[in-house]
Amino acid sequence: TCALPISLEQPIIHGAVHGPMNDRLFQWARFLGKAIDKVLWHCRILPLIQDYEEYCRQAELLRKNGIQFAEGVYTLDCAGRPLRVALRSKTTDFMVFEQVLIEKEYQPIIELFRMNGRAVRTILDAGANIGLTSLQLAQHFPDAVVLAVEPDSGNYRQLSRNLSLNPQARVTALNVGVWHESTTLKPDNSFRS
Repeated sequence: TCALPISLEQPIIHGAVHGPMNDRLFQWARFLGKAIDKVLWHCRILPLIQDYEEYCRQAELLRKNGIQFAEGVYTLDCAGRPLRVALRSKTTDFMVFEQVLIEKEYQPIIELFRMNGRAVRTILDAGANIGLTSLQLAQHFPDAVVLAVEPDSGNYRQLSRNLSLNPQARVTALNVGVWHESTTLKPDNSFRS
């Protein structure tokens, strides 16, 4: 509740205040109306519009890249084989999906190893997040063993889910962190704020 520091000494006739207080009340009402409109716009309407715009952008991105979406799972071609992943909403998962699997952020590293003709036997993905890079590397290097290390429990659960969607991948998930000594670590997610 909000109380205005205004005393109504003028008579009210048919809901309107007559006299010098009328202008002040009208200004307050207009100010409050605009403030409420802005709050509703920014808190309720604008996020819906932004969500819809982002949904349309993502749908177009998926269409252009031939990525299928059904029953909460994205299916795309990766190294000539299907790769299936699930993403959480209201997280950075789609952004990471876009960077790793659509923009192919790690493709130069993959090409470098292929050009050198070196056998890749073990891959350590420290900070594996939800496993997209681990799965991509496992697709490109099917003879390698991939260790996906992820300390955050929420990300680790999603990583495990994504591994279960791709049983052919030789990826082992570990819910631990990597540090220079044996200690207890506390994840810091402040960079995502």
